[in-house]
Amino acid sequence: MTPKYHRLLFLGHKKRSLHSLPDLLNTLLAVRAAGAEVVLDSSIIKVVDAGMAAEITRHNIPILAAGETAEFDLAVVLGGDGTFLGAARAYAPKNTELVGINLGYLGFLTDIASDSM
Repeated sequence: MTPKYHRLLFLGHKKRSLHSLPDLLNTLLAVRAAGAEVVLDSSIIKVVDAGMAAEITRHNIPILAAGETAEFDLAVVLGGDGTFLGAARAYAPKNTELVGINLGYLGFLTDIASDSM
């Protein structure tokens, strides 16, 4: 099966999002096994614990440098509406599709609840 998205970016910056990270990381690794490239934004590396950082390194997942943007088919945004809006400002000019996993409080734009991820 050929994946619809070939380059995926995973981003978020709040420690509160870390409980969701291992499950999503496993999912993205499965997507990568199906032929898609998975990249983590450096914002994730700043908030993960040492164990998760070791897992990221062990799986050779590339890290997008701070302030850098690149071409992606899909950006998975972990956070609230503010995080989603920041990602939209950065990636809309590149025609990157966004999906928001709500880890904030209101979640008008990030419409997928973390427990439904």
